[in-house]
Amino acid sequence: DWESEGASMCGVYRNCYLAIGALGAADSQQGLFSKRDPLLCKPCWMFKNSAGQDVFVEPYLFDSNILWSWWNCAALNLRGWVVQERVLATRTLNFGVSLIWECRETFINEFGYQVIHGLNSESLKNLLRPTKHENEDDRTIDGKDATYLISWYDILSAFTNSDLSFASDRLPAIKGIIQAIEDLTGWKNLVGMWEPFMVHELMWQITSSAEEARRPGISGMPTWSWAGLQGMVTHKYGEETLNPYGGFRAQIEGIETKAKSDATDGQGGEVELRIKSRMFFLSGLRDHEIMGYRSQADIRSISSDGQVEARVRFDRPPGNPHFFYFFLPLVELHDGVVGLILLQIGFTGRYQRYGLATTTTSISSIRRDLQDLRTYILV
Repeated sequence: DWESEGASMCGVYRNCYLAIGALGAADSQQGLFSKRDPLLCKPCWMFKNSAGQDVFVEPYLFDSNILWSWWNCAALNLRGWVVQERVLATRTLNFGVSLIWECRETFINEFGYQVIHGLNSESLKNLLRPTKHENEDDRTIDGKDATYLISWYDILSAFTNSDLSFASDRLPAIKGIIQAIEDLTGWKNLVGMWEPFMVHELMWQITSSAEEARRPGISGMPTWSWAGLQGMVTHKYGEETLNPYGGFRAQIEGIETKAKSDATDGQGGEVELRIKSRMFFLSGLRDHEIMGYRSQADIRSISSDGQVEARVRFDRPPGNPHFFYFFLPLVELHDGVVGLILLQIGFTGRYQRYGLATTTTSISSIRRDLQDLRTYILV
């Protein structure tokens, strides 16, 4: 029953006339209406001045920035499942310290204070309306409309920064939004990643603290997908990747889901990504900076003396400092080459993702290597 109902959430919320949110309730045992201080809801009369005029004071609580801060901290909006309910519903009336109206056109409370940033401004909730953005035609990747992709990054950050009771809900809890984008664009989503933009999709990074970012061990989830991690996910460059600088970019050759009986490492059910690029050694990690999963490192050519420096951000604890990490370039941008940090699984010729790195010095010494591309398998 759960699997059947969970899969239908996209249709349920996209087709509902009005959704009602109980922002003031800490859990399902509390009601829709919360106790409110009258002084927070109306001006308070103080006295008459010398001219006989009434003097009132009113709370500063509903300044738009304060309202937005309170809104994000509401117990309901801290839940991962609620993100797609907010985004997909045409209009929502929220009950809490104040009544808050949220639809595709506006986000406003009962006192007339409007918030114009966050999920409500440049999100899929707006994009689901029939009209298009004026600048939508300019947001393309390889000639494909990327408006939904850019909004997806905003929604993904909000979703991965919220709470889930079960790590296995990481994908099901956002499946409704994925389905909506698939219906509107015809794109295919694999393990939370959009297939038409896979090279760009690989440039996600974990922004949570070292204690929060960890792999929950979801069966069949590849390391190159954000869905295999807990913690807040952001996209490294956002719209900058729409028009990458320079001539280099990795090529996706194929994606294959392996059956359990075909797995070579005993885990099974893996999704393999075949990517054409050029492998480099990652060495010289500055150990004293690894504590927050951030570090500096050197990228060295395997076949020549070329070497450049790079900023490194690990997805998880780097582990044994004697591991041989590799750097796999993805895209060349104006400030360097962005690529994946990889670790080989035994001697299988298959690699796991461990993080993201960006070169910080000139790549002239390794540019020649980037012309000799080979195919690698990520799992």
